[in-house]
Amino acid sequence: MLKKFINTDFIDTSESYSDKLLLGSKNSIVIPYIGLDLLPSNPVAKNRIIVDYSYFVFISISSIVFKSTNLNLHFKHTLLNQPQHIVEDIMVGGYKNDNAVEVEIKCEKSILYLPPNFKLGSYPCPFMPIDTPNFTRNMDIDEVEAFFDFSSLPSELQEILGENIYATSVS
Repeated sequence: MLKKFINTDFIDTSESYSDKLLLGSKNSIVIPYIGLDLLPSNPVAKNRIIVDYSYFVFISISSIVFKSTNLNLHFKHTLLNQPQHIVEDIMVGGYKNDNAVEVEIKCEKSILYLPPNFKLGSYPCPFMPIDTPNFTRNMDIDEVEAFFDFSSLPSELQEILGENIYATSVS
């Protein structure tokens, strides 16, 4: 069973790795991350830590803006009886290429899910799914690929997304 944390003000995605943004028919988004940075006073540990595998989930999306130096792509939903929404600015991408893009998501709530066997590490880079100029990959490539593969998405998250799920990659 996944561990669930509802207040996500403690998450920093800027140095994390993701591959796809999963959009669901239930108006939700799930983004699998490797190396998610949890800032001090997070509910997982009281100090700044990095988590190996995690899922950042956004419920009742009203707007998604992909920000880029070349183009801002904006998807806006109009919901009747729209509840109060929060705004999350995150980074998406960086796993299969150097491209990562800032994404602004307006949603009713955001949730962090951690798998039961998650690992914690110290800053700066305890979990490296790829080789970089400054750090060598230290994660099993098959395990990383399996994590990002939709077929391994936990059923709890598939339920949140709904029957029709679309994967959007940043490239």
